[in-house]
Amino acid sequence: GVLGGRARDRRRRMAGAVAPMPSTAAAGRRDAVRGEVAQRRTGGEFRCCCCDFRCRFDHFGREPPYASQALAWLEDIYSLENSPLGDFGTVTAICLGAPCSVCGEPVCTSDR
Repeated sequence: GVLGGRARDRRRRMAGAVAPMPSTAAAGRRDAVRGEVAQRRTGGEFRCCCCDFRCRFDHFGREPPYASQALAWLEDIYSLENSPLGDFGTVTAICLGAPCSVCGEPVCTSDR
């Protein structure tokens, strides 16, 4: 319906919106981090800026190529492919973390 279309259009516009940054230096850092992330979407090392947790990641994005097509996160995440032996159960993709919504630095899923 019309209302559904309007809501969908608003969500699309909001998906590209970024929270205002407190300074131009912070904005420059955020853009640099996003540039680095875009260059290494297919693997590298994930490092949390809060607790210094480090782990290799296999994919950055919403739809890991090794996961079921039914799996799609709402935001870009760093994910790790679960081994065929199932070290972490039957899931195929493990979420390590995502960029902070304020500064863009990688943060892990820890509750600390």
